Amino acid sequence: MALFYYHSSEDLAEFFHTSRRQLMRFSRIRSIATYHKCLSELVSYGYVEYIPSWHPIKASKFRFIKITDRDNEG
Repeated sequence: MALFYYHSSEDLAEFFHTSRRQLMRFSRIRSIATYHKCLSELVSYGYVEYIPSWHPIKASKFRFIKITDRDNEG
């Protein structure tokens, strides 16, 4: 739900930026290990694409993967 909350565009396939701190606060996850576990599961299930940013000010990039996108990839 936190990813949907911080997604501001009408097109789900567009990349959007948000930080780990914002996602953890919204979803009430307190452990970084739990955050990474949940995020890696979303990526491995093919629900989101994630481009991490290790820059302290820039946020990471996320994109929801539409079912039609997954079907076309083969």
